[in-house]
Amino acid sequence: MEMDDIVDSIEAVDDYTVVFKLKKVNAPFLANMGMDFADIISPTAFLKDPKEFIRNPVGTGPFKFVKWVKDDRIILEKNPDYWNKTGGPYLEQIVFRSIPENSVRFLELKTGNIHICQFPNPADIALAEKDSNLKLVSQPGMNIGYLGYNLTKEPWKSNVNLRKAIAHAIDRTAIVDNIYQGLGQVAKNPIPPTMWGYNDQVPGYAFDAALAKEYLKKAGFSDGKGLGEINLWSMPVPRPYNPEGLKVGEAMAADLAKVGITAKVVTYEWGTYLKRQREQPADMDMFQLGWTGDNGDPDNFLAVLFDGLASSAVRTQWHNEKYHQLMIKGRETIDQDKRADIYKEAQQLLFDECPVIPIAHSTVKWPELKNVMNFKLHPTASVRMKDVWLE
Repeated sequence: MEMDDIVDSIEAVDDYTVVFKLKKVNAPFLANMGMDFADIISPTAFLKDPKEFIRNPVGTGPFKFVKWVKDDRIILEKNPDYWNKTGGPYLEQIVFRSIPENSVRFLELKTGNIHICQFPNPADIALAEKDSNLKLVSQPGMNIGYLGYNLTKEPWKSNVNLRKAIAHAIDRTAIVDNIYQGLGQVAKNPIPPTMWGYNDQVPGYAFDAALAKEYLKKAGFSDGKGLGEINLWSMPVPRPYNPEGLKVGEAMAADLAKVGITAKVVTYEWGTYLKRQREQPADMDMFQLGWTGDNGDPDNFLAVLFDGLASSAVRTQWHNEKYHQLMIKGRETIDQDKRADIYKEAQQLLFDECPVIPIAHSTVKWPELKNVMNFKLHPTASVRMKDVWLE
């Protein structure tokens, strides 16, 4: 977040007010302050043992940390000293259980062992709708699932025609219909259409095998000849923006085969996948990833995900000076209408250069027991339990 280069000083002027003074203009700053990293924590607890603070956090929220059993559960209890005295918290205790398998998690919900089920299989949504003991909460996702290229190596780095060939070869509508099971929409841009600054004039990549073959020929790989087998990295875990990465990868590989491209679906354990992907290894040609927005600002998608010139930590590593300057201008411009125009131009540039293929924006639906009251989905996928109670 480059906060060392942005924040000049921080002062607590009274018990409920903190003042930040900045070194330079930074339009997304207020939105960024709404992110988890900007939580107010106890300096006493932190300084007591900085390394272990993450395992025993002390903050100012409606619930207090009690216990963390790795790969099993996190237990919280009501904070009697919570500063906001209006409304909740109502629950005495909350348990977050780690249940990696989607189907097992949903079964635990149906048997009443948990109250809320995150990230169900799309097929389980229909079952939840028919179950009289369950109900669904839903909202359009502030997210993007995308397919990226290894832009640190050839031919992906400089061959835009090859990138566009793949973009037009993949039937994203079929992926959304059959794997997302309709719980989403095909993406034209890498920011969701619910976000300000969205460019609706970008046409998106049409599914067109004939056009894909034309681009392949322009790229110098007519009918895929000379390209060889490529590795298509596919996510091993469900995410809000992609319910079944391996199935999506298989569908993409099947589509690519129809235009002469041979793609091998590759996956790793999730932690290994993320670590190796950031290293941009030579054995990675394309990769699935995605993003759920942190704060509702387009900078949190467009700069964080795609401006490789800003940082080596950006996973796409697209190096485009014009795009980089647009991201800088977007942060240095305060007027939101002017910022929207900047980000619309950036989305058009992304479409023209095709450093990634936007796949889908998912619709988020979580089933819960009928006695759960006032639980609401949050656009950032945060779980907010302050105002929730059980009937």
